[in-house]
Amino acid sequence: MDVSAETLQAFADNAWDTALAQANSFRPQLRIYEQGATNLFGGGSIGSVSKNSVSQTYRGPGVGSYTPVQIANSWRMLINLYDELLAYCNKLFLLSQANPPPSPNSIPALFIAKFPEYQQDPDNAVYYFMQRKLRPIDSYETDLTELRLVEALGYVNFPTW
Repeated sequence: MDVSAETLQAFADNAWDTALAQANSFRPQLRIYEQGATNLFGGGSIGSVSKNSVSQTYRGPGVGSYTPVQIANSWRMLINLYDELLAYCNKLFLLSQANPPPSPNSIPALFIAKFPEYQQDPDNAVYYFMQRKLRPIDSYETDLTELRLVEALGYVNFPTW
């Protein structure tokens, strides 16, 4: 997907702010925005117009602008991320409620300390983790550890690429 992490962060922030202002929950607000974006291209698009020997052709978005499909896909990515992080937060919540209780410095205990209202409103926790997961990629390093491991295990004739 060629929509930047910064753009996805902005979309998530817009949905979060609107959800808070309208007393809505976060996922339904993401869905409202997705529906609006899919309505832009749901009926197709005009390729050309012709009348009385005069013709016009409409072209798509130019370089540096997003298409309606990319915008709709961005909202869908955010909704999928919301669902994934909600499942993760639910797991942390259930672990925090375990008997015996987790140690005070465990991740589930720290999760409940940070989000005591989680059971009534999970959106704050999901939004918190969403903002930490949507990070731009600044650099990338190739990890060749496995290639060294192959040699260390004695697989001399193991194919490498």
